[in-house]
Amino acid sequence: MQTVIAAAMAPADPSPKDYQVAAQARQYLLEAKLEASMQRSEMNQARSDGAAATSSTATPSATPSADESAAGELAA
Repeated sequence: MQTVIAAAMAPADPSPKDYQVAAQARQYLLEAKLEASMQRSEMNQARSDGAAATSSTATPSATPSADESAAGELAA
């Protein structure tokens, strides 16, 4: 899009159509940057959520759960 903008504004005296093309290209460029930024944000959020979920479940508890305790008592 930057090439389109540069080409549209290249003439010494750009026409109204040249300005229109350049403005539309700038709009597309801004929309693409916004979408890329949103995708990066979503990916970073997903990584953060995944890391938090992994770290909270990665360390098993040393104490038995209530079900394990009850099973142990029944077996004795």
